[in-house]
Amino acid sequence: MVEQDTSEVSLTDLFNFIRRGLAFALAVAVLAGLVSFFWSRNVAPTYQARATLLVSQPDLLGERNFGGNLVTAPAIDVSAYRSAILSASLLQAALARLGEPATPQAVEAIRRQLTVRTEAARASSLIHIYVRAHDPARAASLANALAQAALEWDQGRAGRNLATIIASIESQIQALDQQLRMLGAPPLRGDLQAKYNSLTQLRAQQLAELNTARVLRHGAVGHLEVLEPALAPLRPVAPRPALNAALAFVLALFVTYGLLLLRESLDARIKGSDDLARLSNQPILAEFARQSTGRRLPLEASNYLRTNLLFATADAHPRVILVTSSASAEGKSSVALSLAESFARNGQKTLLVDADLRAPVLGKEYNLSPQTDTPLISYLETFYQEDAPVAVPLGPSQNLEVIPSFEAPPQPHRTPGPGLPRVPRRLAPALRGHHH
Repeated sequence: MVEQDTSEVSLTDLFNFIRRGLAFALAVAVLAGLVSFFWSRNVAPTYQARATLLVSQPDLLGERNFGGNLVTAPAIDVSAYRSAILSASLLQAALARLGEPATPQAVEAIRRQLTVRTEAARASSLIHIYVRAHDPARAASLANALAQAALEWDQGRAGRNLATIIASIESQIQALDQQLRMLGAPPLRGDLQAKYNSLTQLRAQQLAELNTARVLRHGAVGHLEVLEPALAPLRPVAPRPALNAALAFVLALFVTYGLLLLRESLDARIKGSDDLARLSNQPILAEFARQSTGRRLPLEASNYLRTNLLFATADAHPRVILVTSSASAEGKSSVALSLAESFARNGQKTLLVDADLRAPVLGKEYNLSPQTDTPLISYLETFYQEDAPVAVPLGPSQNLEVIPSFEAPPQPHRTPGPGLPRVPRRLAPALRGHHH
């Protein structure tokens, strides 16, 4: 069963991660800022003009009545005005006011330059028409043309019903004129004269209603009025080299750290003792700095490791400690030698076995000789071995027993491994009292 990793990232880990990638992230961010700055300086400037329209509610138009009946457009939501300004019909009308062809390509180009924002309120609302262009005069004229097109569209909504009424009244008057022509010119006899007078009176009423409708149509008002016409801007709104450089710097910084974090999460290598402890689910007994000269570790480090090993193996007797690593030249011999000497100096009977049959070093380290001292390979190959380990003096009354190795055998991977059947009978009782 695989144990789920429930470790959390501490503030120290986060600080170390930021510190490790700071130089690279700053270099990338500075480069991105410089590229953005010089690129922005070479881009053609863009100017923005704004025209503002006021949307009045119907009850506010009574003050402009002056005793007459004003015809107003039906009230609509302010967002509907925004949709109308962005519609193709109003964009075509604006182009027509400027004397430009209203092609679909031109309409789409203006729509990309156009931004309409609204500010809705209870009594009245505002519509801001923003137009961007490389020419400031062009931006102002296009914004004003769109504002006028919106006003005409709103007034057209007010007079659209009256136009229908006027057309209906005109058709009725034409029908009455035809009937009068069929009756002939007065004076007429009897009932024909009475009918002629009735049709004449009806035609006069229709003509009065037609004149009233025409007057109302000409006086129809909408809810829009120009509050602030657009003026040619004096300064461009884009590009902004300094702002673009700052944004590029910040964005590149975040993106770089994001990529570094992604690489960190995909990197399965062990980068420190914390990773080793988390993956192995075992405590870290000690950490040593890499030795530049000599094989012996600092005395304090050796004693620290010895103390932690004693606590970790308190219930084991004898204590058998194996020092190994995944590759060569990683300090196995230094740790084993320093640890064994620390045990021996502490008054504990210790046996140090050089089981590195590929690259043995302890024999040379203690100036031992294969002619006088029995190597480990002899113990492994001979079931009965009468020789004893070599006693290496460490002080006046302190000895370290060593079984050395001198030369690698021809096929070290096929050499019989140590086990109870191969341990010399004379040494087996002694091992039970050793740390090895």
